[in-house]
Amino acid sequence: MTKKEKRTSLAMVVIAGVALLFAITLVGCNTTPTTQRFYADPDGDGIGTPDDYIVRDQRELPPTGYVNWLLGKVNDNCPNVYNPDQRDSNRDRIGDACSKMSLPPAH
Repeated sequence: MTKKEKRTSLAMVVIAGVALLFAITLVGCNTTPTTQRFYADPDGDGIGTPDDYIVRDQRELPPTGYVNWLLGKVNDNCPNVYNPDQRDSNRDRIGDACSKMSLPPAH
């Protein structure tokens, strides 16, 4: 083997070693997010309150009184009263369970 062939062979080994170290480093890095938001659900209807959240490990279940971030993206129109249907008959963005709806006059 000539000196040139030895240098080329050595360079290829070094390059392969660097590539292997780089690949090992990438495999060891977790590039996915490891946290998520859990939104408060004080009325227990499964719809979170967007302004009240905690951040926890994404592998955990939501703590008691909190819901998963997917459900938390929906605004609860009556956060302190159980209303899973989110009914809002007069479309004032306040759920019927919380609206002060006037009763018809008594005869």
